[in-house]
Amino acid sequence: VAGFDVVVFDLERGTRDSLTSMEGEKLNFKPLWMPGDERILFSSNRSGRWELYTRSADGAGEDQLLLETEMTEYPESFSPDGVLSMAVANPETGLDIWTLTPGEEPEPFVMGDFSQWGSRFSPDGSLIAYSSNESGSTEIYVQVYPAESGGRQIVSTEGGWAPAWSGDGKRLYYAREGELWAADVTSRSPLR
Repeated sequence: VAGFDVVVFDLERGTRDSLTSMEGEKLNFKPLWMPGDERILFSSNRSGRWELYTRSADGAGEDQLLLETEMTEYPESFSPDGVLSMAVANPETGLDIWTLTPGEEPEPFVMGDFSQWGSRFSPDGSLIAYSSNESGSTEIYVQVYPAESGGRQIVSTEGGWAPAWSGDGKRLYYAREGELWAADVTSRSPLR
């Protein structure tokens, strides 16, 4: 994102191509490479509310509306098989985490009287890490995906946000007070 436009930087050629253009109060942000690296998903408020759009990564063609709902959606990560995790703003519960499986309707993953955001699928798609303020402070949690198939574990105990997985999924990194912390994932069944 450059300002509030989606821009692709080609590191080999040293070029920069804008995929969107900011006009007035119309903003585009939170870009994600879609599985297959041919399209980019992003959130835009061009219709007056935040919705999800896709665009070819080479800039060809037009933006395509992926999801139109009455909610406000912010894309966060993809599983290897293309399931999207996203933060959804709910006036009653705050930020919730929902998932969107290709060809299906969005489904809630974590909801409650608190907020959760920053969801990241593990490299194998079996876990989702996220930040939540349900304990009274922002902490990192990991939950088995899909939710009905298993447990949940708190990872941080003194604050944490912005979770990120190692490439092999055996370690979870997160930020805490200007520091980078890591936790090992030693078992998925049960989750440890």
